[in-house]
Amino acid sequence: WTVNGAEVLFASKSAVYDGSKPIRAGIPLCFPQFGPYGDLQTHGFARNVQWKVIEAEDEADGSAARAVFELTSDSDSPLVQEWNKSFRAELIVTISTSGLETSLFVDNTGTEPFEFTFSLHNYFLATDIDAMRVFGLENLKVVDRLAADGDDAESTEADDGGAGLNITAETDRIYKDAPEELAMLDTSSLRLIKMKKTPTLPNATLWNPYGSEGCDPGWREFICLEPAVVSTPATVQPGERWIGGQLLQIE
Repeated sequence: WTVNGAEVLFASKSAVYDGSKPIRAGIPLCFPQFGPYGDLQTHGFARNVQWKVIEAEDEADGSAARAVFELTSDSDSPLVQEWNKSFRAELIVTISTSGLETSLFVDNTGTEPFEFTFSLHNYFLATDIDAMRVFGLENLKVVDRLAADGDDAESTEADDGGAGLNITAETDRIYKDAPEELAMLDTSSLRLIKMKKTPTLPNATLWNPYGSEGCDPGWREFICLEPAVVSTPATVQPGERWIGGQLLQIE
């Protein structure tokens, strides 16, 4: 996704595209499990399996492009079968003059309710991680996944006085009751990234390994700010549909 000729999303130079491991780039889907919080592999299976393209179209005037992808419990992937839920998931990606919109629809096609956690794992390209400022997270309840005692510790994010949150060390946090609009400023390029998320994604996660052992060598070039539903899993009753998504805009 480019805006004014500049890439917006990060793609790791060490990414492997043969399906052997997750790709650190773009907007991976963490579904139906965020992180290690469940019985499945970390971040679930959605980012590791093949989705079916069911629609792809461009507006005649070139103002928008839209693609629709599908994944169901009928998939022969062992990763999908391990979850043992009857579902249909549809991902709609739209690029237009309004921005980049990604929406996930989850249908319960079975006879029993099920729960899941989910995030849109945005990898935003940064001039340098030290130049990034994040707005909208101040004074929120936050869970630090890197707590020294090994347990997720909850605290309150400090008030940044309007200056924005700056990452200066390895960071892996889950914010509760995050506002529906968040923003990031790259103070080097002066690019402002705005995020509008649906109310069904009440959490926001913030991550950068900041040079920790084994991390991607391009860690200085990205920041992950993700709309999510983690603290309280989403529940979908039989025959019902859950919808969550985001709109990204650049100024």
